[in-house]
Amino acid sequence: MTFRLPPRVRRLVVTASLTALMASGASADPTRILCIGDSLTQANPGYRLYLYEMLRDAGYDVIMVGPKKEKAPDGGQLDHAGSGGFTIGPGPSKADEWSNGKGNISANIENHLKSDPEIILLLIGTNEFFNIGKLQPDLNPNRDSAKRLADLVDKIHATKPGVKVLVGSVMPVAWDAKFAQGLNSQLPELLAGKENTVFVDTGKLAGFVKGDWSGDGLHPSPVGHRKLAQVWFEALKPHLTADPARVKTPAETPVASAQAGAPAGQAEADLENLSLLWDFTTKKPSYGYVSWARLDESGTQSSEGWQMNAPANGGFGLNLNSPIDLSAFSHLVLRMRKDAANGCDIHIKLIGATGDRLYTIKKDDLPLDLDNVLVPLGSGFSGNGDISAVKQIQVQGNFNASQKFAYTLEKLEAASPKTP
Repeated sequence: MTFRLPPRVRRLVVTASLTALMASGASADPTRILCIGDSLTQANPGYRLYLYEMLRDAGYDVIMVGPKKEKAPDGGQLDHAGSGGFTIGPGPSKADEWSNGKGNISANIENHLKSDPEIILLLIGTNEFFNIGKLQPDLNPNRDSAKRLADLVDKIHATKPGVKVLVGSVMPVAWDAKFAQGLNSQLPELLAGKENTVFVDTGKLAGFVKGDWSGDGLHPSPVGHRKLAQVWFEALKPHLTADPARVKTPAETPVASAQAGAPAGQAEADLENLSLLWDFTTKKPSYGYVSWARLDESGTQSSEGWQMNAPANGGFGLNLNSPIDLSAFSHLVLRMRKDAANGCDIHIKLIGATGDRLYTIKKDDLPLDLDNVLVPLGSGFSGNGDISAVKQIQVQGNFNASQKFAYTLEKLEAASPKTP
């Protein structure tokens, strides 16, 4: 009979015997980093890929852990605990609608910590200003939410003593230079003296300027995400030890993949050159379908995009205000979030005047949150429909019959114009 120690116990044994292991040529386990937050953390790849590549290329042996599973282009682990729309907690928020009543980090932290992190990057607080309102009428985010964040840090330490928590300030928005100023100003004092806790002024240090936000002025652009990653990188360095043998020279360092986070197995595309077709944060379709039943024409548009709930075994469709010509492009990019994740194949149908085109993404190739769904417009589709005038886009899935799903679309883009 073979006796095996549980993984956590094995890791403790490794730590206790580090000298002996180094003498025998074995290496220590990689440092486990958990990124916790809202859509700024959930964004795929967002800052997480840039941060992972910075750490890897500088010789740091790390993996990103968490309940949501994702991979970097080189196969590295990009797991996380980012959930779009979530607040700090406790208490109700609008995100309860798509999270089984647990739309805040405080309500989920015990589950997040099961990934056994050694270092946590905590970036949360933006949605205190957008997703609470009348649900907690006595809450003033600028007055009260810094204390809520400090209490969350205490809860983390009580649940997992010894873990290091790097707490970021709430990021700025494009339209308000004083956004979250009251909240952020309180954080250094509230966090001072807490063991294994470091305040990182992410908003100030990132130094966002025009172009660092996406079209909604709230979420970072790729350039903004890279700036945020650089802030986290500098904050992490004092807590990590680089291995000189791992440091990559410029010639060895791969160019950051603009399509990272797109489902594995799909045809590659140059996503550096994107043409915006539809911005769901500023425009809405003429109407939508949920499980093919027409929605109210007012829709469910929010600051994040076009939102709708799809019942079990259903899906959604969007009827655009005017047809879109996709014939000049090789790929369609759906900036889409499935707020309640479940393993299932996804079927994307483009409906035009002369017929339909259908593309299927297998569940094993699909990120749980569906960000940046990359759809090849060539041979990957079945059907012969003309895509020069796409009027309706449908997303279907063989979902678990006991669950419902909330979807958010941010942008519809086309990539890689075909060359002659």
